[in-house]
Amino acid sequence: MLHVNKEIIGVLRRLGLNQYESKTYFALTSSKASTATELSDVASIPRPRVYDVLAKLEKRGFVVSQPGRPARYSAVPVPVAVGALKREKQRELDKELNELAKLEKQLGKHLEGAVLPAGEEGEVFTITDRKSIYAALEELIRQSKEHILLSSNKEGLARKRNEYGPLLHLAQKRGVAVRIVEGPKRAAIVDDHSLIFLNDGMGSAKEDKAAWIRSGFLSKAMREVI
Repeated sequence: MLHVNKEIIGVLRRLGLNQYESKTYFALTSSKASTATELSDVASIPRPRVYDVLAKLEKRGFVVSQPGRPARYSAVPVPVAVGALKREKQRELDKELNELAKLEKQLGKHLEGAVLPAGEEGEVFTITDRKSIYAALEELIRQSKEHILLSSNKEGLARKRNEYGPLLHLAQKRGVAVRIVEGPKRAAIVDDHSLIFLNDGMGSAKEDKAAWIRSGFLSKAMREVI
């Protein structure tokens, strides 16, 4: 019987394999090509389940089989197996993103302007949780024409560069002046009409809150101060 390495099994589980699949793949990496019966004994997998487990591992690219009577199975090297898994995940993500893009276009035809209300000078909106705040700021960056100023602590600026790097680059290419400032205040100023002030950021992403203020006077004043 194989001595199970719990740490390795845990990593395999995080990759998406179930307990039996993880134990079977681990067993195969520790031995030569094996039959289903041998694997059942070595990895302590119930005999009725081992064939199904091997079939799923083979389908996902973790195992290859050698035809014969009985068939023998070998583990695919880790870089190859994980590479196949990454490509599978990427295909799923691309499909989901394409579907979201289609839905966005469909909604945009009927609900244009619904995500960010047009608002009037001096109006204040409250935005809760980081996901919604970042979505609002992303749309403002897309719509920017003259100025973008982002201010935050070191950790917050790193998140924003990661989140908005390509969008900010595109904004600069169309002539928008982009300025990024490290400081204690978490704020964003877009053109001379919109300010977003965030709380201190000490809580979780869901505890983030922001005030979005539409004010030309305040936008200009804050841009000069920060």
